[in-house]
Amino acid sequence: MVVREPNRNINCRGIRLKRFPAGHGSSKLSACFPAARGVSVIIPTCNEEKNIGDCIRSVQNGGEPAEIIVVDGGSTDRTREIVKTIFGVMFLSSVSGRGIQIAKGVSHARQDIVMVLHADSRLLPEAITRLLTAMRNNPGAVGGCFGAIYDDKRIRMRWIEALNRFRAVVSGISFGDQAQFFRRELFADSFPGTAMIFTGGITKINRSDKAPYPLSAANSL
Repeated sequence: MVVREPNRNINCRGIRLKRFPAGHGSSKLSACFPAARGVSVIIPTCNEEKNIGDCIRSVQNGGEPAEIIVVDGGSTDRTREIVKTIFGVMFLSSVSGRGIQIAKGVSHARQDIVMVLHADSRLLPEAITRLLTAMRNNPGAVGGCFGAIYDDKRIRMRWIEALNRFRAVVSGISFGDQAQFFRRELFADSFPGTAMIFTGGITKINRSDKAPYPLSAANSL
């Protein structure tokens, strides 16, 4: 996974779950969700021919099967051709814009847990299985994120890994690069694409009619 700099890929590992603080009382949300059934992985792309194959294969090696949805924002390289050679992957075309692409993917997702995975990311083996186990064991969790390991072995990257984990646990805010996931029912039939803020790789979900409270109060598993 690239953090806005070339040749600094990371693998996703570890899980941090997010719960709504007690007392929110929204009629849109259940205090205890049904057991998680499966995962839809949405991968927004734009000219990712060098990364998309490895990204998809990492999901396919994630343990339990996952629905994979690639939403392309107008690639001019071989991204589309590569995706179409991989069996069982849904390919969608979209207007360019990561939030818009994610919203389109969510609208086509059929599983109850949705993960957003950057195309230049790779999940570690059994990641999907561990995600589902965590959500099934925590029926009050609305979603969460993975930790991350950078391929770049310099010391400062180890510090960034640690700070990313600390921020997710303490503040409930994670980078989009951390493979975020959430329960599909939070957004009913409409995902607020315009409410997604992607600034310098940081992702947060704003208040909206479909998700009346920010996803916050991260807890370490």
